[in-house]
Amino acid sequence: MLLKNEIKNILKDGLYNSSLAGSVIRRNRNRLCILCYHRITAPDNRFRYLGIPQDIFEQHIVFLKKHFEIASFDKGMGKLRSGSIKKPLLVLNFDDGYRDNYLYAFPILKKYGITASIFLTVDYIGTKKSFWWDSVRDIIVNSPKSAGLKEDIVMIENINRSLKKLLNEEERYLKIQKLKQEFCFKEKSSKERDILNWREIKEMRDCGIDFGSHTLTHPDLTLLKKDEARKEISHSKEILEQALDKKVSGFAYPYGSFNDDVKEIVKDSSYSYARTCLKGFNNAYEDIFSLKQIDGSTNHIAHLAARLCYRGIRL
Repeated sequence: MLLKNEIKNILKDGLYNSSLAGSVIRRNRNRLCILCYHRITAPDNRFRYLGIPQDIFEQHIVFLKKHFEIASFDKGMGKLRSGSIKKPLLVLNFDDGYRDNYLYAFPILKKYGITASIFLTVDYIGTKKSFWWDSVRDIIVNSPKSAGLKEDIVMIENINRSLKKLLNEEERYLKIQKLKQEFCFKEKSSKERDILNWREIKEMRDCGIDFGSHTLTHPDLTLLKKDEARKEISHSKEILEQALDKKVSGFAYPYGSFNDDVKEIVKDSSYSYARTCLKGFNNAYEDIFSLKQIDGSTNHIAHLAARLCYRGIRL
């Protein structure tokens, strides 16, 4: 397995360092790529659960600008629907609404004169609330039982994969409390805010950053009753539009989970498009309420190039 991974990495490096990556990407001159991130951390922070350091993100941007036209989501969707994409077109997304998007991603976006779309979990804006998966991360990493970076990440991913399957929020909460006891975790008396506030959001809006909805509380919408799902989808849009004084066009399904009922509610709530976690590029005939994406979270620029090439190949 180790040898297999080494061979893969050699091939990825070769792809990135040659002209082949650009040639493959240029074949997608009439398709839209949606590249998704969650967190961008400080340059000296190499703990990359759901995130990459700012200096690595800047490398991504330099590579992307070389090979793609980067547009706002609205402009990208307009070109996709009209069939007027003439060169590889890319839209940048950030999910959840982490404050580090403002602290570390925003300066890079301004430096290179490009825009992005941030999908906000509205009830968390300006609060010190934590997403449950971040609570698990804090418990494992800050525990006296921490096993080291790589081991911690594997453990966090395994626990979160298990907790994500739970239908009951109360059951998930109780299991997290048990984790705190098991790992001898002591919460800090004062907690830093992890989520964007309205001032930061409005400053980014005024500099051309776009915002969409990621619901009120980030539930799996497929597990909710229709009236509950409708509130998460439509009320979050109303709050955003009132606060930003701007139409909100885009929606991103939490966890990428959706079904026909959820999709219909999104349409009925007057969104213009919605993004999933399905992997791939988007064609002109795409269902605009189940748009595909590619995950941008990797510390290795050659790995990003390989993802873009592999997912961009027409099968």
